[in-house]
Amino acid sequence: MSFSIPRHRKFALAHRHLLCLLCLFAAIPQLSAATFTNNITITETNTTYEGQDIVISGATVTIDGPHSFNSIRLTNNAALTHSAGTALEA
Repeated sequence: MSFSIPRHRKFALAHRHLLCLLCLFAAIPQLSAATFTNNITITETNTTYEGQDIVISGATVTIDGPHSFNSIRLTNNAALTHSAGTALEA
């Protein structure tokens, strides 16, 4: 005697498993950060890194204007600086 699952039940079961996996991946926090290993200037109009964790490793990063980062971490003799004056500070 063989036992088989009806096709519609297999389909529903597969979708339930897929939904569980999607929920699991959505609950995992993002662990990536924007990491700079070369000198760079983030201008006042560059919003690419807003809300992100920033890691500066062995480089100098110049940040001009107001920005909102989640965190900033300096490693390997990194430097964080800003320009003397920017166009939006009038």
